[in-house]
Amino acid sequence: MKNNFSINKFLSRLIFVICLIIILGTFFALVKNLFSSEKSSTEQNSPLPIELDSFEIYKKLGKIRTASKDGIPIVISVYFPFEKADTEFYEEISVKNESIKSVISSYFPEYSLEELKRNGENVVKADLLKNINEKLVLNKIDEIYFEEYVFFN
Repeated sequence: MKNNFSINKFLSRLIFVICLIIILGTFFALVKNLFSSEKSSTEQNSPLPIELDSFEIYKKLGKIRTASKDGIPIVISVYFPFEKADTEFYEEISVKNESIKSVISSYFPEYSLEELKRNGENVVKADLLKNINEKLVLNKIDEIYFEEYVFFN
């Protein structure tokens, strides 16, 4: 009986020490992140070669699910910069959000997976940019970026 008591005491102390290490480690990680140099998620993840002070990023299209001509599912997330000062253009793209999504989702069923891969991402972006800009009246989008461009085989 005395042996059981010491093992239980040892195990409970071990659990206490492990919990204490986890709590202290979490605390120090949080403190370190608070006092480290802060960058916004746009600055960290964005490959945009533009001055972000005068531009905003339009990401409200979300994930678009479609398929290639040969039935391969595709998930794509498109975003693009626009000038902050151009509020009328922002209103236009907000109103035409569903239309822009439709342009993107209807592009991919025209091509097989092999054709899309052969054309490459830059050709797809150029085609999408041309098709989207045809829908816009007040201004044009200069560049689009893919946050996600995935084929499911």
